[in-house]
Amino acid sequence: FSEILGTCMDRMRQAAVTQLDIKTVDLAGLIEGLTEHFQLKTASHLIRADTQGLPDAFPCDPKLISILLINLVENAIRHSPAGGMVWIGGKRLDADTVEISVTDEGPGIPSSAQDRIFERYVQLNPETTGKPGMGLGLFIVRRIAEMHGGSVVCESASDEGATFRVTLKRGRAG
Repeated sequence: FSEILGTCMDRMRQAAVTQLDIKTVDLAGLIEGLTEHFQLKTASHLIRADTQGLPDAFPCDPKLISILLINLVENAIRHSPAGGMVWIGGKRLDADTVEISVTDEGPGIPSSAQDRIFERYVQLNPETTGKPGMGLGLFIVRRIAEMHGGSVVCESASDEGATFRVTLKRGRAG
């Protein structure tokens, strides 16, 4: 119970962040470090990253980008079958914008629910994973992306997994 309560409190704190702490970040290194962390944490999934298209340095809030990635990768693992793969990718879209994507091999998300999943407390069929969430993770992802001048979209079809694409604009130190 205390673990669930701790997770709930962490998610509530994440949702309450209102300011960015912009630093120059090696996004590829950040993603590769998280990929290694999650691969060590799960024996039942393969976690892979392709970050060759990211710039060497990108101004953003590294703590919030880590939270964004953790939420997306945890969801991908939760919704992928044992033995499934999770891909984390990144690329530069233009001089001021990068895209980070997380793809899973889960059951997919119906198109009718793809906008709704970014709302606070929304969960789709938590009984199918056996690991219900709190419905805050994707809300927090959207909030962090928007704080960075970007957005998040879901691309999915039933029985074909899901890809979450996050765009982030170059941050300005405040």
